[in-house]
Amino acid sequence: MAATVSWESGVVVGTALAASASLATACRSTAAAFESHPPSGTYAPAADVDVIVLDLSVDAPTVLAWAASNIPPNAGRVVAVTEGSPPPTDVAVDAWVAADAPLDRLLATIAGDDEHARSPISLVPDADRHALTPREVEVLRALVMEGNATAAAAHLGVSAHTLRTHLQNILNGLGVRSRSEAAAWAVRAGLVRSDPRGDGAP
Repeated sequence: MAATVSWESGVVVGTALAASASLATACRSTAAAFESHPPSGTYAPAADVDVIVLDLSVDAPTVLAWAASNIPPNAGRVVAVTEGSPPPTDVAVDAWVAADAPLDRLLATIAGDDEHARSPISLVPDADRHALTPREVEVLRALVMEGNATAAAAHLGVSAHTLRTHLQNILNGLGVRSRSEAAAWAVRAGLVRSDPRGDGAP
């Protein structure tokens, strides 16, 4: 089912100009006013743009470098379209969607209507490859928000041993080597904000 859009203006920014233009055209077909632009120093989106779509399917570093310097602080929604897992980035992204997703899923995610996109674990492309259970997602979120294993265990009402078991399963499921890597993944996936307490706490 097609997305019910809630924007008036949007842009697609990417180095694959033909692909970006095609995506902008698809967005316009839902009555949205969309443009496509390359990530160059000569282009910056309007301060009141509703949606910025970052096409990371080709040359993600260039697009992310542009985004870090050019996305307005009051931009409405930022969506990244990517191949594979999301790359590390300091750019605040509201949703991630795989470049090869069906068009209606892609448009729904951009609009914020996709029920899968509202589930943080599904913001990451190929999320099913990261075999985290709902409980492991809860544990990972607690670890990031509480800042240490002892506090996370107390928050969840489990023993330190149980928490360590969950953590090892999380590391295995995500294919990462450390809690800090898992925490970075959780932030990129939208499980938590990078500063969940608003006071600089990890």
